[in-house]
Amino acid sequence: MRHFEMPFVEVRGGSWSALGAAFVLLLGALAAGCGTSGRDLPTVEVTAAPKDGKQVAEISLHSFYFEPSRLVVQAGVPVELRLTKRSFFVPHNFFLYAPEAGIEIDENVGALGFFPGSKTVTFVPAKPGEYEFMCHKDGHMAKGMTGTLVVRP
Repeated sequence: MRHFEMPFVEVRGGSWSALGAAFVLLLGALAAGCGTSGRDLPTVEVTAAPKDGKQVAEISLHSFYFEPSRLVVQAGVPVELRLTKRSFFVPHNFFLYAPEAGIEIDENVGALGFFPGSKTVTFVPAKPGEYEFMCHKDGHMAKGMTGTLVVRP
């Protein structure tokens, strides 16, 4: 019987034991970081910053919430919105459908849908109002993964 040691793990019997131990550790680490519901978090509001004739902002997509969950922009000024997926193994998208305001966004975010990554979208909000955005993957909206785009005159 083979016997060798790795940091924090003693493995006997071969490579399947090492792979099994690594898999269990990985699942435990993932479970520890998953599952925060947007319903349990306070609203975080951010106003887009002016830069080179446009409004610039970033929204982070976490396990089941957006940060910030409320974004304020001005009507008639182009918006450059960076969407950054921060969670692993949980696919997300950013969906905001408000054709009356000139906004139609449906973007998957993250590398291969399962890993962190970023995507930038641009749009020009035409009409003041409040418009809901959400993730419509796998019931994430029901878990609180929603937010509000506020368009001011």
